[in-house]
Order: sequence, then C-alpha cells, then structure tokens
Amino acid sequence: MPPTTKIFSPGKFVTPFSPEYFLLYYVIDFLDWRQYMLRRFKQFFWAIFSKMTDKDREYVNSYLNLMEQTLFYHLDPITQKHCVRVARTCEKLFDRLDSEQQSCLNREALIKGALLHDIGKVSFQISLLERVIMVMVNALFPGLVKKYAYLDYRSPLSWWHRMCHSYLYHGEIGWNVARTINTIDSITLQLIRHHHSQEHKIPAEIEILRLADNLN
Repeated sequence: MPPTTKIFSPGKFVTPFSPEYFLLYYVIDFLDWRQYMLRRFKQFFWAIFSKMTDKDREYVNSYLNLMEQTLFYHLDPITQKHCVRVARTCEKLFDRLDSEQQSCLNREALIKGALLHDIGKVSFQISLLERVIMVMVNALFPGLVKKYAYLDYRSPLSWWHRMCHSYLYHGEIGWNVARTINTIDSITLQLIRHHHSQEHKIPAEIEILRLADNLN
C-alpha cells in the first residue's frame, strides 16, 4: 500500500492553507512517494534473488502440518520466500510488544496466517514482472485495478483482468481454499481473507500482518 502518514506536517512550519503550505505539502508528498518507490524497487531485487533455504523449509514445517504445507509449497518459490520473510517479521513485531499486548494476540495463528496469506495466488501464477506492474499501477491509479478486477477470458485484455482479479481478490480466494482444511483456525482464516483490506480491523493480529507484508 502507498504511504498514508506524512514524514512531517507542513502546518508545523508555515501558515496552514497558505500558498506556501500547499507547496510544502506537495514537496512532502513527493518525498513520501520517492521513499515508497525506493522501497518497492528494493523489494523487487529481493524477489529476483529469492531462494528458499533449508532453514526456511524447517521454519515452515515447524508451523504448518502436512496438509498446510501442501498449500504452501504449491506457491512459486518467490512467493514462498516472501511469505517466510513476512512471517519472520511478524515474529519480530510480536516480540517487541509488552506482555499485556502479547496476551491479547495468538502468536501461532499470526505466524501461520503470515505463511499462508498469499495462497490465493496459486490459482493464477502471476509472474514477478506482472506483480511489479500491479503494485505500481495500484499505487498510482487505485481505481483502475478495481475497475478491471473481473475475469473475462473472451476479452483481448483477459491477461489484464486476470492480473487485477488476482491482485485484488487473492485474499478471498485463499480463504476459500484454506477453509477446506479443518486444522486451520478461524483467526488464521480471517488473516488470509482480509490481509489486503484496510477496512477490517479484526482479528487484532491483522495489523501486524499488514505491516509485515508492507515491509516485505
């Protein structure tokens, strides 16, 4: 997701709503976008050289049972590595919380949800380049992705519909797949389903997952 918090408020430096205020606002906005784009390019190069290691597989297998592992290993290697990174980041974020905050969260469901949050992408097998395009388009023109996020295999732009649909609805698709496995708890299912939706604040673990996903 694009950044939603400004580096600093222009109102602290100039008279609010003056011409200088709006000029400074757009300068700050540009700096925010530059920071966002630099992070995305960094993530792109991470993905290019991503490889699952034996330690990664041991980590995955320690949290997922055999049926859940089957879902995970159907993902392409790049997405597998991404999910492992997200899960490890979730662990770090969880460990930074105090004991009272931790007691309100389900650590195991959080990690499992992080490992499985992108399983809805299995159905579409979107390439790395296509994912980069989708992230950039959604950042610059968010309404455009939603407009074409329906499947139309007869259209000359069927590939574009497929990409938009996968990007926007892979959480819902993943949830439909995951709920057929009775060992996956309700918190993990909701994390898979709503990790891309900013409207859902429940379960409480979802804010950690979103932050970890954005960082990776």
